[in-house]
Amino acid sequence: MSADERRPELPEAEALRRFAGGDDSAFEGLVHAHQDRVFRLAVALLGRRDEAKDAAQEVFLRAFRALRAWRFEARLGTWLHRLTVNVCRESRRQRWSEARKRSRWMRLVAPLLLPGRSVEPAAPSDAEGRVGSLVAALPRRQREVVVLRVFTDLSVAETAEVLGVPEGTVKSNFAKAIAALRVRLQREASE
Repeated sequence: MSADERRPELPEAEALRRFAGGDDSAFEGLVHAHQDRVFRLAVALLGRRDEAKDAAQEVFLRAFRALRAWRFEARLGTWLHRLTVNVCRESRRQRWSEARKRSRWMRLVAPLLLPGRSVEPAAPSDAEGRVGSLVAALPRRQREVVVLRVFTDLSVAETAEVLGVPEGTVKSNFAKAIAALRVRLQREASE
């Protein structure tokens, strides 16, 4: 029998108190309880499993650093969702910045090195389905709302709390996203 099988699961509040008191082993239970949801949210926001794995690790690293000062002002799951959204935003910004640099390099430098050849950066090869790529192409707020509402099944109120916006903003962004996805899917179907 492994140590995990012998150790009963602690209620979340007790695990948080023990961790805040210096018991690092209590953090393992918190990670175990939330890791799947954090990873699924990161996959849905980033569209790439490898990036999502890195993002989830970053979420729990930041949580480890921040949870000692936890004040129980929000549910841990909601706070972890918000942290995941923020980490994924940073990851997308970094990816966009790197892609922009590669694109600029391709435009400016590659023709000098490879005269007479058209060189374009490669498209991502690990897209997880057409709908996923359509969702990923939505503006940031719309994409986040769709992912939180549809893929993680959060309510309007929970989504608003995670994103730090009013519920009306969530509803508006969701309606705009659905309309945009419908148009894109109809356009693809007619082609």
